[in-house]
Amino acid sequence: MSDIALVVLAIVAVNPWQLRIRLGAGVSTVRAGVLLGAVGGATVAAMGLAVLGGRLPDLLDTAPATIEIGVGLVVGLVGAASLIAPGHRREALTGERQDSLIPLVYPLMLGPGPIAVWVTIGSDRGLAFAALLAGFVHGAAAILAGRRVRRASVWDGTARLAGCIAVVLAVALVIAGVREV
Repeated sequence: MSDIALVVLAIVAVNPWQLRIRLGAGVSTVRAGVLLGAVGGATVAAMGLAVLGGRLPDLLDTAPATIEIGVGLVVGLVGAASLIAPGHRREALTGERQDSLIPLVYPLMLGPGPIAVWVTIGSDRGLAFAALLAGFVHGAAAILAGRRVRRASVWDGTARLAGCIAVVLAVALVIAGVREV
């Protein structure tokens, strides 16, 4: 895949429009620090997954194309779930409390879709590209998640659109993997 397609795939796999963080009227230093820690932790974890992705074909004694097919299937299922019910995962994780940052941000930034994407990016482009992209995507997700939402239907519609794009890119990954095998 091209670099632009990988960037879009990473953004729609994280799907920041599913994140909702209620920071209150003023953002306190402690909450901002916790949010920054969550973003940093997710980025470091993504870098670790990218390192693993670079070595995964050798560890499993399989072709990189086979891993692309598996990643395409995982991202497609996650995208389809976002397309069908964009807020379901968020509500299941947070319940009524939306002011807790780590339990909200960290699992959504490192769910099955993003994990699969970071492994793929690590195997295709290496650690440097994955580190830059992870920092950008997780930072953007945290900024978007902290914004106040005036119209939830627009936000959910954007999450569904991201899910649709994830499904399309997942199909492209599977087709590319099948052609290589």
